[in-house]
Amino acid sequence: MNNPIDWKAFEYKFSGDPRAAFESLAYILFCYEFKQTYGIFRYYNQPYIETQPANTADGHKVGFQAKYYDAGTQMSSKEQDLKDAIKGAKNKYVGIDRIIFYINKEFSASSAKDKDKPEHQLRIEKYGKNLGIEIQWRGQSHIEKMLAMEELKYVKNLYFNVETGIDHFHESLINHKNSILKHIHSTIKYGEKDIKIAQDYQKLMDFQESDSQVLIIHGAAGTGKSATVKDFLLKKDKKTEDEITVVFSAANLDVKEENLFLKDENYGLQDLFGLYKNEKYRLCVIDSAEKYATARYPEVFGDILQQFLDHGWKVIITIRTFYKDSLCNLFLKNYVQSEQEILKLEKDTLTEMSAQYQFALPADTKLQDLLCNLFYLNLYLNLNHRSEDENMNIVLFREAIWSQVIRDDFQQYNNLPVKRETFIQRMVCDMLDHERYTYSLKDTDEFETVSALENSGIIVPYQESRSDWLVSHDVYEEIVTSHIFTKRFKEEAYFGKIFFADLGNSLRSRKSYRIWLESRLSDDDDDLLEFFTDILQDEEIGQEWHDETMTALMNSESEEAYSILDMLLSLSGNTLFIRMLFLLNTTCRTGINSEILQNFKKQEKTEFNQYRCTRPNGTAWKTILRYISENLNRIPWSEENLSAVTEVLNTWTYTEHRGEATRASLCSELQYLLFHNPKCCRGC
Repeated sequence: MNNPIDWKAFEYKFSGDPRAAFESLAYILFCYEFKQTYGIFRYYNQPYIETQPANTADGHKVGFQAKYYDAGTQMSSKEQDLKDAIKGAKNKYVGIDRIIFYINKEFSASSAKDKDKPEHQLRIEKYGKNLGIEIQWRGQSHIEKMLAMEELKYVKNLYFNVETGIDHFHESLINHKNSILKHIHSTIKYGEKDIKIAQDYQKLMDFQESDSQVLIIHGAAGTGKSATVKDFLLKKDKKTEDEITVVFSAANLDVKEENLFLKDENYGLQDLFGLYKNEKYRLCVIDSAEKYATARYPEVFGDILQQFLDHGWKVIITIRTFYKDSLCNLFLKNYVQSEQEILKLEKDTLTEMSAQYQFALPADTKLQDLLCNLFYLNLYLNLNHRSEDENMNIVLFREAIWSQVIRDDFQQYNNLPVKRETFIQRMVCDMLDHERYTYSLKDTDEFETVSALENSGIIVPYQESRSDWLVSHDVYEEIVTSHIFTKRFKEEAYFGKIFFADLGNSLRSRKSYRIWLESRLSDDDDDLLEFFTDILQDEEIGQEWHDETMTALMNSESEEAYSILDMLLSLSGNTLFIRMLFLLNTTCRTGINSEILQNFKKQEKTEFNQYRCTRPNGTAWKTILRYISENLNRIPWSEENLSAVTEVLNTWTYTEHRGEATRASLCSELQYLLFHNPKCCRGC
């Protein structure tokens, strides 16, 4: 239903400065009428007309002026004012031949029986005609008719709806953007100093004018992907007009239905597209897009992303490198992409920073590697430093993060450290168990504890109501889950399936477990063999946890991990080996290989399994290929595992051009075995 325009509503809504509001309304209507999609150039204090004149399709040069008059103003009293504007425009703008006056009042009709127009209106029009300028009017009736059009419904709502309208919707989107950016830190505080890492913004600056629809900013967790985008946006917003930028966390897109995306009862995604369709530049940023991999509703996630692109928006995505190819394969195959990798600091750069800003680096090389990650470097520099910092290792560093950052043991009042760690662990477990990225406050949660964690930058409110909360950074969530798993690992009470209690069975839970296990393997923990054996032999533990355990073991680059894998496979017979091969050829793959697709096209094959055209991904492949190569005589060969091994070899050699020597040696030593099992050989 198209409700009539209420000018009283306009006066009420813009009572502070109705003249400026009417000028902006006139500008929008003028641009719409003359198809000035990207607006018209104007100068500060533009004289006589509101903007530079516009050239029309029928060959005229048109300017406009908006005149907002108080209720008591008589139009006849403004005759000279309007004539002065006409004369000034004629002298100032070469070639101008038409001026349109937007006015918020109606002319009073002439009292003469044979005339409609009053004398002062006729005199103004004649004055313009004598100067070669046609005068047109856009009064209340014209404005009301234009605003009745479907295409201008958002403009009507913005200027004439005193209730929560489209302006509030626009404001909520801007507030959401600012809230996300506020909690992204692009500098490291160290005492009184601000440490800022220079990044290359050229691709970001070129993106808007490029042919690319999507720019993917990727890198490891905590390398500064989001901070790079934030700095770019802040610089750009100071210079660019006719542009709208919206920013979302990937968690915002993980909703059951599209209409739940923006959490607005009155407006949805299509309203967003309609509201900003005339902006020259439209940019959507999706932060931490790796969350799609553990999303409850990935199909809705992908649909929302694609709708932005299909409506002509440019999209910037930040994502961990490990998930980049898979995201592109799932959602972005039909869109033009470009990418930029944000790398960790080089060791030499870290050393130079240490000298420049005068902080001690630990001697432990593994910890130095970790500090090349900006997130961890920030945590390290904000710890309470002691003279023995140089002797710190990764284990001590994690303990210091927990005690000084998560618990904040310096604030012992009211037992706050215990309350902080209890709350954050409960919050994370609740989110994992219910497959959510937010935590809804309970009646038993104390405001003091929540406020303390917010002040420390560990959690942030999800909405203005502050009833739902997020962990501020993925790395913090990983720190908390790692602490939970480590604590359970050390306590005998947590054995078997009890080890995974209260964590649910979601992809996020399993991913968190795998990340923790990989970190323990990188630390060369001596107690892990017993743990792996217990987990993999416990039949009450679900297969999904067994699979995550094996995947972590295969993905580790440590010699300790390889030693454990070798021992487990030698003790378990064929079953574990075949399962690892299955996981290798299913979960450890990514991205469609374009070269293989081209080969299929050349061979004119119209039907093929697209999944078979993905490529190997991760350390697991090299681990298993090494194991096969070193244990050819120990593996209990059968038709089943020969077939599985051949499948793995085919996948690796067909998609990886490097490592041909490995392929040759493997094939030569397997030749005899495969010769006696020809059905198993598919081209090795």
